[in-house]
Amino acid sequence: MAELLVFQHHFAEGPGTLGDLLASHGHGTTTVRLDLGEVPPPSMRGYGGLVIMGGPMSANQDDRYPWLRTERSFIRDCVLAGIPTIGHCLGAQLIAKALGGEVCVNPSGPEIGWWPVTKTTASVDGHWLDDLPERFEGFHWHGETFTLPEGAVPLLSSDICAHQTFSVGDHCLALQWHPEVTERAVRVWVEVMHADLLSEADGVQSAQEILDGVGERCVALARWARLIYTPWILKIA
Repeated sequence: MAELLVFQHHFAEGPGTLGDLLASHGHGTTTVRLDLGEVPPPSMRGYGGLVIMGGPMSANQDDRYPWLRTERSFIRDCVLAGIPTIGHCLGAQLIAKALGGEVCVNPSGPEIGWWPVTKTTASVDGHWLDDLPERFEGFHWHGETFTLPEGAVPLLSSDICAHQTFSVGDHCLALQWHPEVTERAVRVWVEVMHADLLSEADGVQSAQEILDGVGERCVALARWARLIYTPWILKIA
């Protein structure tokens, strides 16, 4: 079984459901807390894949977080080398930017809470989302989005944000939304990132709306997460 490298940017944004699934397949994880000044290894030698988590910073804040440049270069090398790579929210934006896309403010405003995602027409030609319904509820917490880099295949969209998931080749997935979150994570985010919920944008739900039925919603989300993550996990040597 393989050891996977995890880039984490915030104490409350860990691998969650993905970490549990990796463990169930016999894989381990080594976490690098870039936000705390920890440094990535010199290469992916000894690792079977790269996982990039979300975070409160922008993918464009190189001046404030200079390690973003190093992270993007590392991500680019991994994707171009065919190493299994997956990114969530900020992680997806970093993949897009590392491969030549642009990260910008989402034209429809921030998207926070439980909002449905829909398969794109391009998704039927791949294998990533075969067992998922055409439209299902996802969890979101972002204010920015990205343009698709060259060679990316759009897989999911939402009414608020056009690019929710894309693939690159047969080994890389970028997810703007958060299939990895658990009920505990949602409750912690609502507490520690409560200021984000003060926006009056149409795409921002209140704390009460987010926590309404959160247990049952996270059970359903874990089901979708397993269907999304498993094809990617099976790419790990």
